[in-house]
Amino acid sequence: MADIKVARIDFRLIHGQVITKWIKYYPVDMIVVVDDALRNDDFMIEIYKMAVPKGVKFKVVSQEGAAEILEQINASVFLLFKNVEACAKAVESGVKFDFLVVGGVPGEGERQFISDGIYLNKKEFTELENINQTVSEIIFKSIPEETAVTMQKAKEKLR
Repeated sequence: MADIKVARIDFRLIHGQVITKWIKYYPVDMIVVVDDALRNDDFMIEIYKMAVPKGVKFKVVSQEGAAEILEQINASVFLLFKNVEACAKAVESGVKFDFLVVGGVPGEGERQFISDGIYLNKKEFTELENINQTVSEIIFKSIPEETAVTMQKAKEKLR
């Protein structure tokens, strides 16, 4: 079974902050991206593979198949989701982890500011509250060095 060190929601998936900061803060053997659209895009998978640090394995899985695949992985894992909905669906399908960091969620539509680079609407926050029933902690931060925003503080920011 995968040893999930951290799960993260970040619409950019693998990018500079993930590679230069988060992977150093949470060293892992493998990055697993849970994303249905990316799972079916071989070209983009190859692009993301090029960004993964040397010595770190990379896998893209579907939301529904993620739990089963994670059961078969024998490695420390950094788990990535593109958005709150993908994370919620994966958790509903049986994906288990203890710690979730909500990172890059762009400000669009009815989303409200939570922290630098992190915006949520009420539906997304409700989905996170549901996820919070199965995890030890959910925090909001873009980079490891930032002070985390808690679920309670995030709730207070939503009007």
